[in-house]
Amino acid sequence: MNVTIRDMTIHDFDVVRNIAYAGWYYTYSSMVPVKLQQAFLAKHYEKKHILRRMQKSTTLIAEVDGEAVGFATFTMGGSVKKQGKLEAIYLYPTHWRKGLGSRLIDEGMKRLGCIDSLLVTIMTENEAGRQFYKAKGFTQVKISEKSVYPYSVTMITMKLTVSRWMFYKHQNETFQGKLVNNIEANSNYS
Repeated sequence: MNVTIRDMTIHDFDVVRNIAYAGWYYTYSSMVPVKLQQAFLAKHYEKKHILRRMQKSTTLIAEVDGEAVGFATFTMGGSVKKQGKLEAIYLYPTHWRKGLGSRLIDEGMKRLGCIDSLLVTIMTENEAGRQFYKAKGFTQVKISEKSVYPYSVTMITMKLTVSRWMFYKHQNETFQGKLVNNIEANSNYS
């Protein structure tokens, strides 16, 4: 599996929209009414909105063997200096649990540069998302209600400090290295 993380270009509009739609329908089908999903996606993933996002943020594309399979959007600032925000991260569901989300976050953290922390806000019901972020070192900092069209949803804001990111990244690399060494040591192919 040859993985590339690159900047989004104007040629990625359709693939970003397709990935967002696939990710939303897979993740939120049992949590969010279809009409709400359709309204949200139509508004936030029309070309002019994607172009504005591309101009005001860092949007990265994850490719596997030359095919775009995921993206993540990062912004700077907010109410706290040196704080980044992960605005969106979506992968085709067939590419979940392959390390691509982690690679997008790692590259986004590097691109944001001199930040102290990264925030992400997700729906409370998104258990898979909460577990993913927790495994990356994010901790819950706030619960809030948000009005999304005629519905009210409970949102969780999670925070990843740079020091926790470095620790979790190192732990994962150490684990991966030990796993590879153990496999090679126990292999019949030596």
